[in-house]
Amino acid sequence: MRMQTTKLFNKVETALLGETISLEEKFDLLSICKDQLDEKYETLKKLNSDIQDGIPDTEFENEIENSENYSVVAESYGRLLCPIILKLIPSEIALDFNRKRLDYETFNVEELLLFLKKETESREATLSMQNSDPQIISSKKENFKHSPKYSNFRRGTPTASTLTTNARNACVFCDNYEHDSISCKVLSIPEKREKLRKEGRCYVCFRKFHVSSKCKFK
Repeated sequence: MRMQTTKLFNKVETALLGETISLEEKFDLLSICKDQLDEKYETLKKLNSDIQDGIPDTEFENEIENSENYSVVAESYGRLLCPIILKLIPSEIALDFNRKRLDYETFNVEELLLFLKKETESREATLSMQNSDPQIISSKKENFKHSPKYSNFRRGTPTASTLTTNARNACVFCDNYEHDSISCKVLSIPEKREKLRKEGRCYVCFRKFHVSSKCKFK
């Protein structure tokens, strides 16, 4: 049983380290892993019960003091699995989870899975709003048209500053100058989310070097 559990952990860790699967697929994989671990836990409980029935009460009472680990199987695999997961997700998400943990002494797999599910849903909702709200798109375009950067672009000033500005205004998803990032239709929402994650960009404003929780454009 222990060998099977170890193989399961190794299989999950290898899959999570893969670059080809999305955050949603990783979350589904972790859910499946949890279900399998729950099944193994139930098997251990039944085995423990069968052993208990076949052992005299006096002998069982003597041995139970050395067998307390039977009651903490879930906690044990939580201590093994949670650190692996936290190393594989973005550092700001791992930090946020540790900040909100209910118990700093133990790791709870169900608590971590619930947190990741809510985090995924929140980011999907943010991306969906950013890509579907015409008022936000129109507002960003108008603000840009009245900015000094836009004036420099229209005049076509051949300076390094202008070239840098133009590069920053290219769509972050497809590098196209014909539309801004927020109205890009080239990639799907899951593909956009994955590109933002790989490039370390904010899920709200699509810029680098800060996380969405500290974004000034909320």
